[in-house]
Amino acid sequence: MIRVNVAAAIVRENQILAIEYDDESGLNYNLPGGGVEEGETLEEAVLREVREEAGVEVVIGRLLIVWEYVPERENFRYGAQHKVGLIYEARLKEGQEPDVTHRYDAHQTGVRWLPLEQVLHVETINLFGARLLEAIGSAQKS
Repeated sequence: MIRVNVAAAIVRENQILAIEYDDESGLNYNLPGGGVEEGETLEEAVLREVREEAGVEVVIGRLLIVWEYVPERENFRYGAQHKVGLIYEARLKEGQEPDVTHRYDAHQTGVRWLPLEQVLHVETINLFGARLLEAIGSAQKS
């Protein structure tokens, strides 16, 4: 079975909001997001996941990229689950600021603003980082 993931790309002042984890694979980062639950729309899932993981409310913009993780082709680097991910452009609602001390689960160690130039070098985000940077650049020009 293929898992559908959604995430938000929240960019401000040349930085992207990321969730920091320290788990069995070491220190790593990901965009706020996760799996779509049964009966939930893609947008509802993005809103819920961002609220759970970053403690903020967002406004969802356009779809930036679709990515796919096939475990066998990546030597099971990120687990055995086949995933398709959709990353949406998003912005913080007025008056919202991420709680950098927010902890949604035991492995989450914080919420961070990462410089965009680090995206290609950050574990897990680098899976789709180049495509994400290209899409963010296109979105900022339009």
